[in-house]
Amino acid sequence: TTLNVNGRFAMLNSAMTVSTQTTLSLNAIGPSPIIATYVSIDSAPYQVYGGSFTVSEGPHSIAFYSVDQAGSSETVRVRALAGDGRAPSTFLNLPNGALRANGAMVLASSGTITLQASDPVSGAVSSGVYQRRCLVDSGLCPGSLFALSNSSQPAGSCANPVCSGPLGPPAGIHEFSFASSDVVGNQETPQPTRLYVNPAPASSVTSPPSSTSPSGSTLAASTSASGNP
Repeated sequence: TTLNVNGRFAMLNSAMTVSTQTTLSLNAIGPSPIIATYVSIDSAPYQVYGGSFTVSEGPHSIAFYSVDQAGSSETVRVRALAGDGRAPSTFLNLPNGALRANGAMVLASSGTITLQASDPVSGAVSSGVYQRRCLVDSGLCPGSLFALSNSSQPAGSCANPVCSGPLGPPAGIHEFSFASSDVVGNQETPQPTRLYVNPAPASSVTSPPSSTSPSGSTLAASTSASGNP
């Protein structure tokens, strides 16, 4: 009998770590037809396996075995599991001189922004940050922030929302959205913010106009991003 994970997982501290949203399943094969598979989670009484399941947040152990039509019983297999139920937290790291005005983050055209993320420990489990994602002028992008990415395209564009390095946005107002995912697939809720890049130098940054539409420009990444989810 094998334990199958229907999604991403990571081996951390000898435990198979999965998202609490990821389903697991058991599959048994043998020389004779299988009549039943039995499973126990966290030393609970064995029950007949009835289909895919999830695990709650925290460390767990799972024991399972199968019995075939000939009456042969498999040796019990035990696996260590861990459920990660928390997505990362991401925040914008703005350059010195940046400010907030008229509901927008304001910075000079020479400034760069970076995304910083951390994956909280919850239930004694954290799989770690996998990717930081962002979209500039996100309302113009038909896909999800966590859509497949094309690393040959500029970071922060609709085709490549992976944002692993500093970003130098062009002058104008941008509807900026960002979030991160962790190693086992938990995804943060995207955080929208308005970003105004003033064409003036840093010494004379001013507030954005109160009624200006997003520019529709794409961010120019000073560090290339790569990788797909």
